[in-house]
Amino acid sequence: MKRMEIGSNELILMKMFESITGVMPLDILQFEDALFFSVDKERIREAIGPKGIKIEKLMKRLNKRVYVFADAEDIEEFIRNFFNNVNIISIDVEDIMGERVVYLLVDERDKKKALGKRGTRINALRELLKRKFNAKLAFKTKVMV
Repeated sequence: MKRMEIGSNELILMKMFESITGVMPLDILQFEDALFFSVDKERIREAIGPKGIKIEKLMKRLNKRVYVFADAEDIEEFIRNFFNNVNIISIDVEDIMGERVVYLLVDERDKKKALGKRGTRINALRELLKRKFNAKLAFKTKVMV
């Protein structure tokens, strides 16, 4: 598993996350308007807090959207945890000419949730899959009846 190099800014953000939630994140990904934190799956509820109160506090303090999800070693579980509020129809992982490719199909009604504002959420998933699993993402939607 690949791990990112943590710079001083990421370290500060991770410590702030820990001070507010009581949980040290395993990974962080920063975008201009959003932060993504992965935490141990056994501590996800603790990190979020009752009714998301800890994450709301963190968002107010940072003035950014904050996404928290349970980490996983299995690529499919990782994606399902990342998109816990998106109706995923299928996840197929293939090796094509030495490259790992993930084909993700989601319900058309959840397209906006999956993409995120200005594509931030789907781009975060792309980066995390590349970093953690050395995989590329192919994203599609399907109209469900």
